[in-house]
Amino acid sequence: MAVTSRERSNIGSIRIGHFDNFNDADTLLIEVDDAGLESFIALCQFVEHAGRSRLEDCAGAVAYGGISVFAECSSEDIGLIASNDDAFIWRRSPAGWADVVEKLRAMRNTAACHQYLDAPTDRLQVMVAKGEFGDAWWRSHAGAANSSLAEIGLDFDGRETELRVVYNPPAEMLIAILVPRRPVTLGKRIFLRKLRDQRYCELSLPNELASVVDVAVCSELPVMFLNVFTYRNAARAGADFDGVVRIYLPGGAIEQLPLPVLVDTSQWEGPAIPTELRIDEIVAVSTAGQRLYVVAAIAIPTGETLHSVRFERWLSTFDVDDGSLKPLAELPAMFA
Repeated sequence: MAVTSRERSNIGSIRIGHFDNFNDADTLLIEVDDAGLESFIALCQFVEHAGRSRLEDCAGAVAYGGISVFAECSSEDIGLIASNDDAFIWRRSPAGWADVVEKLRAMRNTAACHQYLDAPTDRLQVMVAKGEFGDAWWRSHAGAANSSLAEIGLDFDGRETELRVVYNPPAEMLIAILVPRRPVTLGKRIFLRKLRDQRYCELSLPNELASVVDVAVCSELPVMFLNVFTYRNAARAGADFDGVVRIYLPGGAIEQLPLPVLVDTSQWEGPAIPTELRIDEIVAVSTAGQRLYVVAAIAIPTGETLHSVRFERWLSTFDVDDGSLKPLAELPAMFA
């Protein structure tokens, strides 16, 4: 099968709800199990060092009543405030977030317990509980649950920071792209969902070391194209161009396309057989899906030493049937 659901051993449970009069206070209640506690600790540590995250994006989190909670790190240690009826900002200083993490760690290896995560100027109370309420209580008191990423099949694991969604009209297919937090182009994860379905399924890549650099969707045919690199080893310290694949929608079947072969054009004045040729980016897809417009990196010997080369980057066409790559225009060096 080309499309699979990625399994996790245990992403835990995190329930989030706002209650106007909970123990005589306006309260944001967060209930976790043991695994959910670890996920929540990791999210708070991330906010402490990186600045901002949404609580509902934590692995295993479910928010009730349509609420959204943004956790932020600020120079001011303010606490939880409401920006409107269903949106909240939890703003703590680095020292404040460190205090939150310390209180959460104290809940490890305990039975049912809770902690109040107070800030100096809280307008609302934040309470984290473990094992005190349960499913029946939340169903009775909290209203409808929001659809979390995990519930709709988008397996958010803390690496990704950006979610992009594109649409293929012929297949009526939504394509979700989870983009890694670290500033590189590798490591994108692709999820597919029919428009009428409720859940996404992750697209399986050809092998464990394959990595998606970018995605291009054809507007007139039920296909999309992935630019794939392969990591050199399990440590994923570097990667090499592996080719372009065509994905047939909606099933997700994968077809490896021919590797690019340089074709001489009037614009190209370099060698007929370059030292190295790879596709760095897919810019656009032709209407019929037979031609891709790509940024090609072409290595040209400099003659300084036996192996010295320089790379030129060219806007080029790539024929998906025979692999012919035709340079159209050189791109400025800063484009890289």
